[in-house]
Amino acid sequence: MIGTQVGKYLISQEIGDGGHAFVFKGEGGGHVVAVKMLKPSIADEDNLEERFVREAEALKQLVHKNIVQFVEYHFQDGYHYLILEYMDQGSVEDMIKEMGAVPPRYAVPIFYSVLDAIQYSHNHGYIHRDLKPNNILINSEGEAKLTDFGITKVVGGKNLTQQGFVLGTTVYMAPEYLTQGMCNQQTDVYALGVTFYEMLTDRKPFEFLREDEPLRDFALRVCQGTATPPSAYRPISPQLERIVMKSIAQKPKDRYKSAKEFRKDLAKHFPELIKRKIVIRQKRSHTDIHNLDDLAFDASAIPAAGSDRGNGLSSALRGAVAATALLLVMIATHFAPTMFPRELGETSPGILYGLGAGVGLLIGFLLYFMLPGKRTIQASLVGGGAAAAPKETPAESSFDAEESSIPEFDIEDTIPFADQFRSNKPAKMSDKSELNAYLVVISGPDKGRRFGLRPVSRIGRDLRVDIRPHDPEISRHHTAITFDGRSFTVEDLGSTNGSFLNEVKIVGKEVLQAGDILRCGSSSMRFEKGA
Repeated sequence: MIGTQVGKYLISQEIGDGGHAFVFKGEGGGHVVAVKMLKPSIADEDNLEERFVREAEALKQLVHKNIVQFVEYHFQDGYHYLILEYMDQGSVEDMIKEMGAVPPRYAVPIFYSVLDAIQYSHNHGYIHRDLKPNNILINSEGEAKLTDFGITKVVGGKNLTQQGFVLGTTVYMAPEYLTQGMCNQQTDVYALGVTFYEMLTDRKPFEFLREDEPLRDFALRVCQGTATPPSAYRPISPQLERIVMKSIAQKPKDRYKSAKEFRKDLAKHFPELIKRKIVIRQKRSHTDIHNLDDLAFDASAIPAAGSDRGNGLSSALRGAVAATALLLVMIATHFAPTMFPRELGETSPGILYGLGAGVGLLIGFLLYFMLPGKRTIQASLVGGGAAAAPKETPAESSFDAEESSIPEFDIEDTIPFADQFRSNKPAKMSDKSELNAYLVVISGPDKGRRFGLRPVSRIGRDLRVDIRPHDPEISRHHTAITFDGRSFTVEDLGSTNGSFLNEVKIVGKEVLQAGDILRCGSSSMRFEKGA
């Protein structure tokens, strides 16, 4: 898809892969947008095309500062596209992955704005049905916005859900939604409560005990079990815990009746905290797929959390100066009787050493505190580098239950976010492809293996790339295959040995045809489409 023109926007980068859609970065007319493309292999399943159109219609109607803005809708070359506001700092799910449990000073103001957005949605007759951390996005201004209205229920509108089915993400579903398919404002409130619980604890109230646990068993625990209070995992105030537990109450009558009521309770007990501005450092661009090696994060560019900064001397250096002064005084005291025998007379060595130690300590003390020290600030982690702000631990964290707010924090107390290219986490390889396109290894160490292609698929030995054959002759970043909306093209990424298409060295970009043989290193792979 890289290089595809959708309306007036040129797709420049893949930024996400959801259950039903790919998300790309698009640029045009001086604007940056998110381009959401319905996955072609599942477009005709479960009315997904109609749901995609519904999402566009919902976002047209829902104009709110905390809802991702709709820009355009396109049906082009057989594919459905939504053009949306670009949110450049990822999701709350990314935040949880980076920070673990999110401190209340971040979680409360973010969540408060989301409650406002969902109440606005409810007031306009839309039930979201898929509220979760991954559907709350953050931008560089520190604004949190709701997205993914694809399975939204329109009150009084046409029902696209087959009888006996429920849509959404299971672990965020209210008991009545799981068991009866009942969907209303309070089921959204429950999902928000689970999201808030997860933000504060890095856990969910109820989770599957194993991957193959039957849905019936999970639903029974949700409907009959008791959620562990958040304070069992993280130290939070009793008032905040009460609010969270009320939002996930099993019985609707014990739960908040609306997002408005939920929001009002937060505002009552944390009036200053809900207004706290979220500050996010600008992170560096990583749009060029050719330069993955250049994206190694330079931790020296930003000091670690709590590190010294400024033109003065560090604490360690000032301490060393003070210790040196004490040592010099004691050396002078040792030689004093020899240098001044008449003046010191019969003064005992004990008295001399005592006086020397006292004078030395005094001089050292004065030097330590009089020398200029460095100013200390709380630095943030930009883009998932090595110098992350320290996570709170029960021994370090505090939250005064009697106070309605948290102490003031310096503007440098910023939120760290993960960056998929700098995290050094392995990309997931798959033999499946939403685009029905594959590379089948016909010779080489992985002979017989099939790799599924994505809108952008990179071949190499680096853990961050999508296809990693066990071939020592392949470079770390060897070849890239991109889908432009019509066809797949292949290009070499400056590899050591080159990339070959049907045994002809690739120069620039070449269009792949079914049956073409791509060779990287000693591995030959057949391109298959529609298999």
